[in-house]
Parts: sequence; C-alpha cells; structure tokens
Amino acid sequence: MKVVIDTNVVVSANLSDEGPSAAILDLAASTIILMCISPAVFVGYEDALRRPRLKLEPFRIASGVPVELTAVPWSFDLVN
Repeated sequence: MKVVIDTNVVVSANLSDEGPSAAILDLAASTIILMCISPAVFVGYEDALRRPRLKLEPFRIASGVPVELTAVPWSFDLVN
C-alpha cells in the first residue's frame, strides 16, 4: 500500500516510540507500507524536526528525516 505520511505523524513518532504515529513509521520501516515522499514533503519533515521547541536530540534527525528513515532498509518512492 502506498501512503503519504503527514509531517505531524513523523514528528509525533520521534517524540514517542509508542502510539499510533510510531506504529505507522514501524510499518514503513518493515516495508509493510510504501511511503511516498515528494521533495516538498521531505523538506517539511526536515523543517519540523529541526524546530528548537521540540528539543529532539541530533541523533533523532539525519538529513531531514527521522532516524528511523535512515536506520533500516526503507521502501519509499520519491515523487515529484
């Protein structure tokens, strides 16, 4: 199944390792769902995750995406 994951879901999953948002990213990490990401959505993830008020540790952010996106073999499409 192809999905576009809202920025709020990505942020919530990085704030808590439990709950629905984390479960959605786990599905993408295990390639059960195919995450579709446009360049604009990718930038949105990066901007949101770098907000100082979130106080995310640098290891939680890598090239604008949650560490989960870079730590496992991902199944995603970059769409224009």
